[in-house]
Amino acid sequence: GIRINSTGFYQVTFGVIPNNNADGWDLTIGTTSANGLRMGGSTGITTSLTVIVEITTSGTILSLINDTGAARNLTGITTASGGAGTIAFMTIVKLL
Repeated sequence: GIRINSTGFYQVTFGVIPNNNADGWDLTIGTTSANGLRMGGSTGITTSLTVIVEITTSGTILSLINDTGAARNLTGITTASGGAGTIAFMTIVKLL
């Protein structure tokens, strides 16, 4: 996960490219699953979600987890040069 050491509001964008069983990705804030921040999608297609969250405790950890208990495989995007690309991402921006 990613540790946030400053309280406040954050814009969080996260996503995955699954190659099987696309459902079951949750944003977890600290040790709690953020209700309503669950995403699913289609196999082989980038699935992403952007949310605003409030961090009220310094040191809170944000994580993107597979909450299904089943194996999940991710497929990387093939770049124009034929190399492997991104399979999962999370972007965090502090809002002022």
